[in-house]
Amino acid sequence: MPDIDADRFLADLGDLRQIGSYKTGVHRPAFSPQDMQARHWLMDRMTEIGLEPSIDGIGNVYGRHLGPGPHLLIGSHIESQNHAGWLDGALGLVAASSKAATYVPASSPVSPRSGSIASPSPVSRTTPGAPPWPNAAAPVSPPCACWRLSTASFR
Repeated sequence: MPDIDADRFLADLGDLRQIGSYKTGVHRPAFSPQDMQARHWLMDRMTEIGLEPSIDGIGNVYGRHLGPGPHLLIGSHIESQNHAGWLDGALGLVAASSKAATYVPASSPVSPRSGSIASPSPVSRTTPGAPPWPNAAAPVSPPCACWRLSTASFR
């Protein structure tokens, strides 16, 4: 399997760090202008590496790999806690996108996902894209009927 492009990996982390930059970290609260800018950046990056990006009714961003067979869905989140470290969420997300870019036909395609929202936000004190308890696996897609954000326009 091809190696991840380390230079591109670090460049993507650096680009994402600039969105919502705050002191030595970032400030990208869920659904803030900085968070939405980061989601758009992610979708553009997904297109560049050959994925089919989409965003659902609560802001989860998916990069569907068009390769055949079962897909591995991996990722993290793109918004941050208030005044967070610059790798908060970004490291897992950039790693997933970098791995997706290395697909070869003999392997399972990787489809990156940016969950929304992994951190409490002004919109909700709960986290619809993340599990309600610590150290649990997040659901692939929370039921949109539960959330009042399903009619919001994200793109």
